[in-house]
Amino acid sequence: MSAAAELPSPTANPAFHSLADIKMAHLQMMRMASEAESVWASSKRNVAADSSVPIGVRLPDAPMIRGFLDKACRTGIGIARESERRAAQRIIDYWSAELQSRAGLTSTDVRPARLDSFDGADTAEKAETAEESATSTESPGAEPATAGEPAAAADPQAAPTKSPPPQSGAGGDPAIEQERLHIRIAAQARQWVETGFDGYLLRGQALAEAIKIPGGPDIDQFIEASAKMEADSKKSRGRTKNMLITLFALFSAVAVGLAVIAYLQRDAALKLNGELSDQIDQTSAALKEAQDDRKRAMDAQRLANDALQQAQDALVRARQRADEATKRADELSAAQSAFGTAIRIIAQQLAGGHLPLQDLGLEIRQPALVELVNQVKSGSLKTEKLPKDLFNALAELIGKVPTTLPDSLPGYQANFLDAAVPAPSPSGTRGAIETYEPVNYLHYSVLLSRSRRSAVYAAVNVDRSSRLILQNTGGRMVPDRRVSPALQPDPRWFDGELVAAPLASLDDIAWGQDTGSDPGEAGLALSLNVNVLTNATPQRQAFNRGVWAGLEDWVRNQHNPLANRVTIFTGPVFGEASPPGGGAELPVAYWKVAVSAVPTAVKGEARDPEFAVDAFLIPRQTDYREFSPDRFRIAIAKLEAMTHLDFGDLIGWTDSLKNPGPDGTAGEALANRLRSLGSLGGGERLAVLRAVTDVLSNRNLPVGEVQKVVAALVPAGTVPAITALDKESMGMIVEALLSVPPTLWLRPDWLAIYAGARRAAADLNVAAPDVAADTLKRRLAIQPSSQTVYVQFAVMPRPQAQRLSAKLRALGWNIPMPGEERIAAAEGLNEVRYSAKRDADRRAAELLAADLAAAGHPVSVRPLSIIVPNVLEIWISK
Repeated sequence: MSAAAELPSPTANPAFHSLADIKMAHLQMMRMASEAESVWASSKRNVAADSSVPIGVRLPDAPMIRGFLDKACRTGIGIARESERRAAQRIIDYWSAELQSRAGLTSTDVRPARLDSFDGADTAEKAETAEESATSTESPGAEPATAGEPAAAADPQAAPTKSPPPQSGAGGDPAIEQERLHIRIAAQARQWVETGFDGYLLRGQALAEAIKIPGGPDIDQFIEASAKMEADSKKSRGRTKNMLITLFALFSAVAVGLAVIAYLQRDAALKLNGELSDQIDQTSAALKEAQDDRKRAMDAQRLANDALQQAQDALVRARQRADEATKRADELSAAQSAFGTAIRIIAQQLAGGHLPLQDLGLEIRQPALVELVNQVKSGSLKTEKLPKDLFNALAELIGKVPTTLPDSLPGYQANFLDAAVPAPSPSGTRGAIETYEPVNYLHYSVLLSRSRRSAVYAAVNVDRSSRLILQNTGGRMVPDRRVSPALQPDPRWFDGELVAAPLASLDDIAWGQDTGSDPGEAGLALSLNVNVLTNATPQRQAFNRGVWAGLEDWVRNQHNPLANRVTIFTGPVFGEASPPGGGAELPVAYWKVAVSAVPTAVKGEARDPEFAVDAFLIPRQTDYREFSPDRFRIAIAKLEAMTHLDFGDLIGWTDSLKNPGPDGTAGEALANRLRSLGSLGGGERLAVLRAVTDVLSNRNLPVGEVQKVVAALVPAGTVPAITALDKESMGMIVEALLSVPPTLWLRPDWLAIYAGARRAAADLNVAAPDVAADTLKRRLAIQPSSQTVYVQFAVMPRPQAQRLSAKLRALGWNIPMPGEERIAAAEGLNEVRYSAKRDADRRAAELLAADLAAAGHPVSVRPLSIIVPNVLEIWISK
């Protein structure tokens, strides 16, 4: 155990027991000081930065000395002998001087410590006598104790012979106090000079008191060194203070920075937490919506399966009925053919008088009379040679049926189907120089060529659901009295190997008429409409009865068999030059086109109009005697080039889906022309735009093809494309966009095109406000929105964000001014956020996203529960 550890605690024992205990504690503290001085000398001032104590050595410090002095002074109450009191006081004086050189000095420490007065009056006198006796034996001339010796060993003669009376530690004579201070400082100065140990130098209040007393060279040097050390200490403390202030400022800055970072991290964490919450809510909502969608999809799938099954069942039944009807028709046709042959034989026997009329039953007699009437009307039978009873019967029947066609007949009806299908029109150079004459009949019309003296085509409306089975009356083709003979074929053309093949047959027009109780009379009346030369085209007899008859039968029964109404176009393909002298011209080929609407049983729930088109071409010199649809099928575009006829957009566009041309489908070809609109000349540009307007005015074209055209038209009406156009072209673009059926703009798959059209309307309104762009804006619902839109942007410059807002305001979006806020959280985001609570906000957000995409900023759409209703937020960074 070390000496320091053996020192009694000041609070454990209020005083030492005797002078011997004081000396023992004194010696222990002196040993500590001696060890510290030895280390000091050897280490050359190797001291800690914050004290004068050498590293690894413990010098008695101020608290230790102060505790020792307190206990030593308190011990005086038990020391009676004066010599012991003086010895104790010298030790106290020594450590009082030592205390002045320690750090942490207080004003109380400056005052010299005094041994407490003895507390024992009955022994005072005896003690004083003994003290005087002991004093008289002390050696004269003793030196004061040095720093390395106990103060009790000092020569008592160094003090006055007569000791002053004992004083308490709290008071005393000021002169004596001054003298004691001088002695103490002088002793401390000598110790400093001898050891060079800075621990003896004075500090603080002790230095201030020492400066006031008179001194000698040693004391002055001692005080000067103490003052210098004090000044250095103050500088060191100042530097330390400044360093601490700097460190504190740096720490404060770091703390502030950390606080800012922590705040930003907290804000980011809160935002992330909010986004995570939103994502969780969104995921939950999406999961619920997905579950609902799955349930709805399953229900829809079940309904679709049911509908599909029903449609398939209906299709099967319809096909069965169609097959049965075809079979019955074939059987009936065969029976009718056989019956017709038998009737013609009977009629021949009746006309020759070989068979009495009264011998025939009614079911045989009436058809026989019809056949004879038809022969009389065609001129092949002379009535004056007939038996009288037969003549009277024929006269009665002839009086019941018309013998000539009325001047006005309804002819072909373009709106006969679910859509407008106009009759073909001549096109190209031939269409410009040729002279044509349309002629109407019951349920069909023909177009006559003046130069050819023949029909270019016949356009027929056929209603399968009300078609009648009539007796084929036969008979020759006769001129139509209503048409100039110069426009009709010459009857002499058909005297040789050529037959007059009707373009429209009796079976085609035999529907919708009230026949009464006699189909024979109806057959006689209807035959007037088809047995005319205007309806005839020259054909070879084998061709007419073979492959051509097969084509007519296929179209009549197999084309789109579920359709009730069918439109049929039939005509010849003429050579390049008309025959010289107006003689008979045998066409190089014959064609037939059938058009009908696809019934619901096939389309299912499809809302788009859909049509079926079958086109066939049979060369006159074909080697095939039987008809095959795959062998003779032809594309409408190719047929138009061969016949110089325009079959219209509905037929051409529908057929181009199955038979695309070199530029793709009809819609794709027109879209390509629109894309090069700026490079076209003025006249050609207007022609393209007029064609687009005509196309878009047709409500029955394939929607997918119309979509291709509009998708190409929309960019032509936006900046910068319109800068290369004149005002007339801009007006034509507006007219074309106004021709788009309004229902198409509402289709979900048209949303991007709709947004592009809105952009075009806004740009056209700025470039040419007098070209009816306001009407287009109303048509495209460009009006103030009920939702308020806020723009949060990052990365892009603010002017760019402001220009984007201006474009959206031009489309009616309610963006406050200013409504753009730069926010770091928007970086990397490109989305429109809306309230998940309102379906109207969802639709508005989808339209806003489409408008942004049309402006060159594609974004996604995101529902969030934290967005309030009627508010849309744009978060965009590019």
